[in-house]
Amino acid sequence: MSATTDQYVKLEVAGQRYAIRIEEIGEIIKPQHVTAIPGSKPHILGVTNVRGNMVPIVSLRYQMGIEETEMTSMARIIVVDHRGEQVGVKVDGVSQVVQLTSVQPAEGAQAMRDGFNCEGIGHTEEGLLGILSLSRILEGQAWLES
Repeated sequence: MSATTDQYVKLEVAGQRYAIRIEEIGEIIKPQHVTAIPGSKPHILGVTNVRGNMVPIVSLRYQMGIEETEMTSMARIIVVDHRGEQVGVKVDGVSQVVQLTSVQPAEGAQAMRDGFNCEGIGHTEEGLLGILSLSRILEGQAWLES
C-alpha cells in the first residue's frame, strides 16, 4: 500500500486494534444523545446533531458481525463524508494518531483478520494493526437504506 509515512488514527473495536487513514476522517466526536429511528435496520443506531446537521450513526461492530454494546465514555463517533452526506461510525475507542511506514496489502488469512476484510496490515512496535477503509465499508453495504 505505502512506502512513505502516512498518518492513521488508531481505534479499537471489540478489543481489537485497527487504524484508519486520517484523510478519511472529517472529525471525531464524543458520543452525544443519539435518537433511535423506529423501524430502522439494526446497524443504524440512530441520528445525532453534529454542528446543526442531523447525522446518521452506524455501528462498525454490526458490520463486523459483533454484538453491539452501549455507548461508553471511551466510545467515539468518527464522522466521514459518504456520497456527499455526513455519516457517523461508532467505534469502541480512539487512542492516537500514528505514523506508519510499513503497510502491506492484506492477503489471504491476514485480509480476513477477525472475520473482517482489512485493506492492509500496519506494523507498529505494539504489533499489527488492521487497516480499514471506512469509505469502502460504507460503500459495500446498504448502510443507510432503512
